[in-house]
Amino acid sequence: MPFNLNQTRISRTDDILSLIQGNILSPYGRVYTRQIFFLLDEGQEGRRMLADLASFVTSAEKQQDLRRDAEKQQRLRRDASETSEPSNDVFANLLLSAAGYERLGLASLANSLSALDFAAAKDALTISDRDLFAQGLYRDGMTGQPSLRAFHDKVSDWQDKLQNRWHGLLWLTSDDPKTLVIAEGQAVARVGEANCHVEPGKLLFNAAGRTKEHFGYADGISQPLFFSDSIEAFTKWDPSAPLSLALLPDPGVPPGEGYGSFLVFRKLEQDVPQFEDMVSTIAKTIDAQSPQTHQERAGAMLVGRHKDGTPLVLDPAPQGTAANDFSNRDEDLEFTRCPGFSHVRRVNPRSDLILMKSFVRDSRIIRRGVPYGEQGGHPVGLLFAAFMSSIVGQFATLQRLWANSLELIRDQPGLDPVIGQVAPGTVIPALQFPKAWNGPKGDTVSVSLSQAVKMRGGEYFFAPSIPFLRRLGQTTSTGD
Repeated sequence: MPFNLNQTRISRTDDILSLIQGNILSPYGRVYTRQIFFLLDEGQEGRRMLADLASFVTSAEKQQDLRRDAEKQQRLRRDASETSEPSNDVFANLLLSAAGYERLGLASLANSLSALDFAAAKDALTISDRDLFAQGLYRDGMTGQPSLRAFHDKVSDWQDKLQNRWHGLLWLTSDDPKTLVIAEGQAVARVGEANCHVEPGKLLFNAAGRTKEHFGYADGISQPLFFSDSIEAFTKWDPSAPLSLALLPDPGVPPGEGYGSFLVFRKLEQDVPQFEDMVSTIAKTIDAQSPQTHQERAGAMLVGRHKDGTPLVLDPAPQGTAANDFSNRDEDLEFTRCPGFSHVRRVNPRSDLILMKSFVRDSRIIRRGVPYGEQGGHPVGLLFAAFMSSIVGQFATLQRLWANSLELIRDQPGLDPVIGQVAPGTVIPALQFPKAWNGPKGDTVSVSLSQAVKMRGGEYFFAPSIPFLRRLGQTTSTGD
């Protein structure tokens, strides 16, 4: 019997967890990662290779079992006053691109997924979006129709290796770097080193132990939540989400027997000195005599939160709260506290788009990105990764309609200053920043900025169901 994907607040022992991969409904949260992009042989041999890699995969059910075991061990160590040791478990996701399905002789499944992607979008953008998954992210930029090119990805900037049409992605993660290196070697050996490209990543943490990205801002604060025990009381912003935000039926198995999720991967290179120059320019424009007093708020006006995660709509200075129960509109209707073009206000408008409230909630994505590169080094950035049930209805909405828009919110023209992209030759208007927090409406300074984030490659993937991966092993062993 099919599961009800409209349900919210499920338990951590729900039966659906045995049918889906881990990391989708709740993050693995491990420090070290290896994203292994791979190519497959054709047909039956490719299926054997994929079945071999499937042995690494962690189901959502196993993820929750290990979570309970870890909590039990922590309680026992705490009772015995012992120091907790990091886990050496390796968690893994296995994903396929449309090219991967085609390579396996399963092009019909790629087409079915494109149709499901389009159908899941609550407000489809254009008819050409029907093939977004099948086209692939690189092909969108090269040969897509005009609506597809609205992503404005400059494929000439893409890293050479990421210009390949990779068939799949094996995502390994662990708290133990040595164990992770061993697992990486085993995986690479199974498909051949010449058929792989590896992107290493590592979580970064601020002084409070919260994850951050290379610009120094707390990250991953506002996420859709699916488990009842993770949802706290709220008054203005409900973080809960139905399973349908992340999951859709896997066309590779009979109806009701398995569910999967799309994943959008984008390697985003961050120019930290450029970003810091932008912050300094805003602060100096506000007050040339004492710019240091405005430095923190200047950065927060770009991001929408202070470095510690405090929302700018709630406070002009860091408070260590990383709050999530706010609506934007109730706190800052006139945008005198936080600009409407700030990053978090663009990609999660909340009640700013008051007439599209349900559309905003349906467009949320489940972010699982991890930084790459060493702090203070070069290059550095974010291995952006997000799960969703519809690339068209979720990622495309966030990037094309919101982040890339020059006029999304009334009286707040301007591009998302963090991830916004425009077509070559487009004149980016200067941004208007409030001189003071909660000051008079219209009392702003005008600053023209450059972009500090560059897209270096990406692809659309699908995380197949656990039953689909199991059947791969069964069919290859019987020769079907």
